[in-house]
Amino acid sequence: MSDPKLPPIHTTGKGIGIPNPAEPAMAFYAHTATQSDGSSDPDESHWQPLADHLRNVAELAAGFGASFGASDWARLAGQWHDLGKYSAEFQR
Repeated sequence: MSDPKLPPIHTTGKGIGIPNPAEPAMAFYAHTATQSDGSSDPDESHWQPLADHLRNVAELAAGFGASFGASDWARLAGQWHDLGKYSAEFQR
């Protein structure tokens, strides 16, 4: 199995869907940074983009899975583990 790449995801504002050129694509994040008072950091440059997170976890999982011959399955599990975050509802 070759290393699959995650496609760009766009939304129409009603969940994941076909890109609408009239609307800007929504940014999706896996994690937000936290300020010292426990609130979310408003600076999005400190947030982890979801595609980056999924790629990083996939490669880490593949490394762990390689020790027992399951790197492809582990990579796939890593890529899919947070797919639910690709929704407008989660991102609010």
